Amino acid sequence: ISYESAQRLGEVLGDFSRIMKEYKVTSYRACATSTLQEARNVWIVLEQVYQRTGIRVEILSNSEQRFLDINRLQLRKQIFKIIQKGTAIIEIGGGNVQISLFDKDTLVTTQNFKMGSLRIRERLLSVEKKLFIMKISRRVNS
Repeated sequence: ISYESAQRLGEVLGDFSRIMKEYKVTSYRACATSTLQEARNVWIVLEQVYQRTGIRVEILSNSEQRFLDINRLQLRKQIFKIIQKGTAIIEIGGGNVQISLFDKDTLVTTQNFKMGSLRIRERLLSVEKKLFIMKISRRVNS
């Protein structure tokens, strides 16, 4: 997690913490997707966020995340009616693509692919950096 991203996370959660205090919120749950757990410095960042905001961020397992997502979807009547038939729900997140298959409103299987929009962006950024370094190197050597 870059320094800039960690700073921005702290700012956003700090604002959220102030809003919760204004509204006298006494109970809350701050969660992050399992994708965050793959960052090398995640625990350092989360500790810094806690020190700055007082908010402990809990990293959900992939199963917990899918369970909450599916329950949220099932609460919506339109989706519930759809999954009564054979249905595939595809969720594209920052770090993952999740495909869940339903048959007669029963979850048959769910599969997670580590290929979300943030992962693709990170890979493209690393390619862009390499190209930039090559370009600079050519200029210096010319």
